[in-house]
Amino acid sequence: MPAGSTMLHPGSGSPRVVPTRKRAYLKKPIGMLSRSLNRFKLMLTVGEQGIDGMKGMLRRGKRLVREYVYRTLRRRRANREQKGISASELMPPGPTLIIAAHPDDEVIGAGALLSRLQCADVLHVTDGAPREGNFAQKAGFAGRSEYAAERQREAAAALALLGRHTVRVQCLGIPDQEATTNVASLAQRLAELLTDYSFVVTHAYEGGHPDHDATALSVQAACCLIKRGGCEPPSLLEMTGYHGWGGQNVRGVFIPHPDAGSVAELMLTWAERDLKRRMFACHATQRGRLKNFSLDVERFRSAPRYDFLAPPHRGELHYERFRWGIPGQTWRCAAKQALAELDLLDRM
Repeated sequence: MPAGSTMLHPGSGSPRVVPTRKRAYLKKPIGMLSRSLNRFKLMLTVGEQGIDGMKGMLRRGKRLVREYVYRTLRRRRANREQKGISASELMPPGPTLIIAAHPDDEVIGAGALLSRLQCADVLHVTDGAPREGNFAQKAGFAGRSEYAAERQREAAAALALLGRHTVRVQCLGIPDQEATTNVASLAQRLAELLTDYSFVVTHAYEGGHPDHDATALSVQAACCLIKRGGCEPPSLLEMTGYHGWGGQNVRGVFIPHPDAGSVAELMLTWAERDLKRRMFACHATQRGRLKNFSLDVERFRSAPRYDFLAPPHRGELHYERFRWGIPGQTWRCAAKQALAELDLLDRM
């Protein structure tokens, strides 16, 4: 984080200025060189072979320093491009609904935020169990219904760790990987539910999972339906998930969008990290996937107006790497059909 940048003070929900020491990124490479020099001193005791070895280790040390400084500066430059938003935007003062495509997505993207909000509910679009039987069997269940019931029990156990009775959990019961074919009915259902909330936190349109993208589309379509009915829709915030931008497996970082709001980083306290770790542990069926997500920070931004009929980024989408039978072109055709059914093609 650059010197004098805005950061949320753990536990208070208010931003503060955190001073950063200059050239702090040089401490680690200098330590590398110091350790290498100690080895050189030992090698010098064996004559010419020690000198040759020292030259080789010096070259290796210089290469390591260059690579480390380059990676650090590139990461800091990326962080400078993500400007902070105010605490009032990040910590919604009114009733908030976290809309997650699957049970566990709300913990990945907003587990710590949930623990700080005084009035928040959770809505799962799918039950987390694909219709295809192999997924349930691989997870150790006889069928889809048993797998779906376990996913719901895991979600309830994780949210119970918040220690509050104010978190209501609803599940719309759509099978995993089938939200794409239910966008129109889902948007109509959400248009009825969202009028009770001032803020909604949901997924970004990034090609990570077809259900994530379908949820993002359905939420924005629902807001258009609410507005068309003469009411004011809730404010939309996005949480991070995962995607395949640039051909990589990216987690916890947004794909840049010219119309998106500024990105805010919610730095987790030690207690919040421990809480999120225990919430992850409750989702035992997803243990292999959850271990790859960070426990240090959560990122949020205001939702931009997406073109859902265009790919979220160039190249192969993350979910196209799997044999789910939902390539990006098929998803966008389904999205166009749903928007036409809702008479929203000209509004989105």
